[in-house]
Amino acid sequence: GSAPEDYEIPDSQTKDGAALPVEDVFESSDVNSVNEWWTEKRTLVLEKVARLTDNVLSSLKNGKKLTITAFGDGAFDPVLLDAAVVATMPLRSVDRCSKGSEKTVTLSKSHQEILRRYLRFLFTRKLERLLQSLNNGLKDHFTTTQLWTKASKGGLRYDSDEKEDDGVSYVGWQAFFDRHAYPSSMEVEKHYY
Repeated sequence: GSAPEDYEIPDSQTKDGAALPVEDVFESSDVNSVNEWWTEKRTLVLEKVARLTDNVLSSLKNGKKLTITAFGDGAFDPVLLDAAVVATMPLRSVDRCSKGSEKTVTLSKSHQEILRRYLRFLFTRKLERLLQSLNNGLKDHFTTTQLWTKASKGGLRYDSDEKEDDGVSYVGWQAFFDRHAYPSSMEVEKHYY
């Protein structure tokens, strides 16, 4: 899909000058781009909406990352949602919200879609990093097993007996535990108990 008219990311162009689709631009380590995106108005809206403490806001302005609590019950930390809403907010909405005194934000359908894509990107990346870390920790003990570490094709529920495009036959996490981890834990239990 294409980006909504009111949604712009400064300097979001490819090398040949074509604009990047908004859904493909979620992060930047370029300080100038980040500072250009996080204007005083956007920061003001974040402060109003997320009700951040002065310490947290000061840390953010000094370039520190926002630390959010992860819940295992499917609930989201309200600060995460508020920060994601403001971070993905179209510029026109930032201008409108920065002038008003209200502490709530109304999301347009296009903003909801952009937010949905951003959260999918964020959680996919976090899941893949976690799976890669777990896979690296298991490699010492299961040297011939290649675990699936992507969120695609079922993620944790990946189940395929075919080789992937890279020529590797991956094992899904459930299959790994059924074949390797559970029998290994039973051996340990018999040996020590």
